[in-house]
Amino acid sequence: MYVNMKRHLLAYWMICNTLLSVSLVSSQACKFGDVTRGRYIPWYPYSNDLLVTTDSVLGSAESITLDLYNGLDTVTGKVEVGFPASGAQYMLYRCFSEWRDIPGNLPPGVNKIWRFSYDPATQNFQIYCNDVLVVDIVMSAGTCPEWSKSGNQELWERAVNMMQFSDSSDTASEQYCLPGKTLRKYVPF
Repeated sequence: MYVNMKRHLLAYWMICNTLLSVSLVSSQACKFGDVTRGRYIPWYPYSNDLLVTTDSVLGSAESITLDLYNGLDTVTGKVEVGFPASGAQYMLYRCFSEWRDIPGNLPPGVNKIWRFSYDPATQNFQIYCNDVLVVDIVMSAGTCPEWSKSGNQELWERAVNMMQFSDSSDTASEQYCLPGKTLRKYVPF
């Protein structure tokens, strides 16, 4: 009887781990909505990544522009991905104010799903394109020349709880979704 109970517990543990380690970031499990620029959208990067669809091509001069907030009108940061003819670029305002090239080639095709992931606790900002990691930066004095200017570090350290697609500069974003983070949790016995 003890052996059967042990087997059942082990099977239960394996099923729970399998169910709890499913990635919640899949774009297939996400209901996309149309982008409305200039509208505040609740976003909690601790629990949600942000997915954005585009059909921008290099040379279009279009850009994804995300304004990040800690409460209404309290800007914590701004992220931009641009599509000039020279290649895809990104900028993290109040970290650095010049465009930086996205290293390597983007995945092929015109239609893309961009995933933005940010952890204010570790200052790690990641950008994925069609599930390929294209930017991975831990913001610090060494990676952000503007870190020490006028409280920029403190602004990025604030908990983001809202964002908006910029009504003045976002021209590429078509749809978005907030699917969740990748979870992996083991059930202790």
